[in-house]
Amino acid sequence: MSVVTRQFHLSSEQKRFFELLAQYPTLTGYWDIGEKRCLEDELNEAMSVLSHGERVMAQFFHAVWSGSDSLGLGLMEAAATLDETNRAVIAAWLAEPFYP
Repeated sequence: MSVVTRQFHLSSEQKRFFELLAQYPTLTGYWDIGEKRCLEDELNEAMSVLSHGERVMAQFFHAVWSGSDSLGLGLMEAAATLDETNRAVIAAWLAEPFYP
């Protein structure tokens, strides 16, 4: 368990989510770990300034967090856009999905 998740009372799925999200410092500020919520208004506003790859990963994390694809994550776009490391994050989640 990381230092980030140790100080909060999180479910095991929430811990997994926040530990995975911690690998993306550009995106971590759009989730409030203490309140256990996504700052959706701020995230939606940031979508216009994030890089293409960051937007795709933000869409992925939001879809995992919310359990829905309301921001329009396209797997074909993800496959064509993301580097191998980012595709591996999504592939690992698809192989063993969890919902925080």
